[in-house]
Amino acid sequence: MPPAVSACVHCMRRLLYTLHACGSVLSCIELCQVRDLEAELDLEQRRGRDAANESKKLQKQLADLRAQADDDHRTVAELNDQVTTLETRIITLKRQLEENVRVLYTRAVGPLNVFL
Repeated sequence: MPPAVSACVHCMRRLLYTLHACGSVLSCIELCQVRDLEAELDLEQRRGRDAANESKKLQKQLADLRAQADDDHRTVAELNDQVTTLETRIITLKRQLEENVRVLYTRAVGPLNVFL
């Protein structure tokens, strides 16, 4: 049997059982409608709980990512400070090296006589 026919047969069986239990067609239909609405309500409540749980999970992930981003920004700032300090140190060492080379050259060769 196709699924639609199977579902319809199931509904008919349920309807006949309910009709027998209810006693009248109108109360039977109302009872079926109430059951269908209760099933829909249960489904919507479950979806709402699932959505709330997913929202909490995503909010926690967002908070974690924000904290990680803040840590990364602090690390970048610290590394930039270190780079600046090292660049300054390199400039100082280059100057000292140039001065030492000039002094050593002057000692080895003697003072430059520009007026030769």
